[in-house]
Amino acid sequence: MKKNKKILGGSNGDVAIDEYHRYKIPCVISEGKISRGVNIEGINYYNNLINELLDKGLQPFVTLFHWDLPQALDEEYGGFLSPNIV
Repeated sequence: MKKNKKILGGSNGDVAIDEYHRYKIPCVISEGKISRGVNIEGINYYNNLINELLDKGLQPFVTLFHWDLPQALDEEYGGFLSPNIV
């Protein structure tokens, strides 16, 4: 439930720091499967991000799966209906 005029300037809080649009974030597994290689730049990015959060006294929570299936796994196994996608 949204309440109008509760935040100075009329903001609604729908977009917080907007990391998705403000930062270039490298993929860790850009080909969709670990066997196809891991991007060390992606590992370093998230390692540094987690360390920075911890240094600031924030407890990070990592989402290993967030709604979308990597394209490579969808093509190989046929998506979420496959027993191989668990």
